[in-house]
Amino acid sequence: MRSGLKLWPGFPFRRITSAWGIALGDHGVTLVSLGQTADREVRVQRALHLSPPAWVQASDNYHDWLVESLREASEQEVRRHRRLVLALPMSRCQSGQFACPAALDADALQAEVQLEAAQHLNVPAQEVSFDFEVLAADEPSIQHVHWLACLRSEVHAWRKHTRAAGWRLPAIEHHEQAALRAALALLGGAGNLRAQPHRDWRFSWPSPTDAAADMAIGEALQALRGTPAWAWLCACGAGLRALS
Repeated sequence: MRSGLKLWPGFPFRRITSAWGIALGDHGVTLVSLGQTADREVRVQRALHLSPPAWVQASDNYHDWLVESLREASEQEVRRHRRLVLALPMSRCQSGQFACPAALDADALQAEVQLEAAQHLNVPAQEVSFDFEVLAADEPSIQHVHWLACLRSEVHAWRKHTRAAGWRLPAIEHHEQAALRAALALLGGAGNLRAQPHRDWRFSWPSPTDAAADMAIGEALQALRGTPAWAWLCACGAGLRALS
């Protein structure tokens, strides 16, 4: 909670107007820098795809080579603008859904999710980093929970690497979350995902919530999976979250 925070006189709050998103893929990483205008329109400022050099081994899960690449990318960045959110592919995550009593309080529900995720990852509960959402249910006494988790060690490793490169990493998410966020915020609708090059994409952020649009966009995204546009969209979605 930040309700008790008071800013020192003479140091007005500066909203975040520039941030980066990074999408990890099987053959490298995709980075975009997003900038927000005074009227809340967000544009792509820089776009990079980084392929691992020959000396990087497949067992190098955390891509140490990225540290130097991130340093180079941020040479001209004001330090307070060095914010990025990372989007991981689902191959590095586990997800699932379960039903539980609706009467569970917040702490008990969180504990249930943590245990469920730990069982799927086959690790102790304290080694899990997770997120979840409660879905609508027809039965009032039951709630359905959708969760997402990855190893806490992976989260810590990415934080360590980005910090070493001089960046702040406020969040880690998965491709699906990031892509949906970017598609919903894209000006001109889902048709522009293919009609425009990724460098010309513009976003309205924050974007309004629309359940009907959410469903329609989900269908449009299905056709993008596995294409180059998918990685750019995931990186843009992660960047939008970094602007929040």
